[in-house]
Amino acid sequence: MATTPLGIALEEHFLDAEIKAKFAPNDAGPGRGPGMAERLGDLGALRLKEMDETGIDIQVVSHGAPSVQKM
Repeated sequence: MATTPLGIALEEHFLDAEIKAKFAPNDAGPGRGPGMAERLGDLGALRLKEMDETGIDIQVVSHGAPSVQKM
């Protein structure tokens, strides 16, 4: 029985709203394009929809800048 390889995306980012609020606007990271803030804040329906549309089965997610090491 043949199996289909999984689509795995590495180095995907999210941005926690509470951490973002603590450091913004002074250290909000690099400029981000339209719609990027919504995507970075989403770990639910939008992210899953876009993963489905692009054939991604698994994402390795890490927190983007600014991050907790500044706390």
